[in-house]
Amino acid sequence: MRGTRSDLYAAETVPKMKAANPRLQVVEVEAGHNIAGENPQGFIAALRPFLAAVEGKAMDTRGIDHLAIVADDMPPRWTSTRG
Repeated sequence: MRGTRSDLYAAETVPKMKAANPRLQVVEVEAGHNIAGENPQGFIAALRPFLAAVEGKAMDTRGIDHLAIVADDMPPRWTSTRG
């Protein structure tokens, strides 16, 4: 997921990343680098298809570097206090 106005993840980087990993999928959301904080509805709308595709299925993780959702960037109502 890439914010269209991100100053840390430039649009020019996407083709280079896809060349290095053809399985990579990038979804762009109208926001800066802090997508969840700046556009929570856009973040959720972009994340839902991914979650629906992997929900209840065994996932082939070969070639997956990481999926990171940084909770400290999210509004407090999205984070769990259950530790």
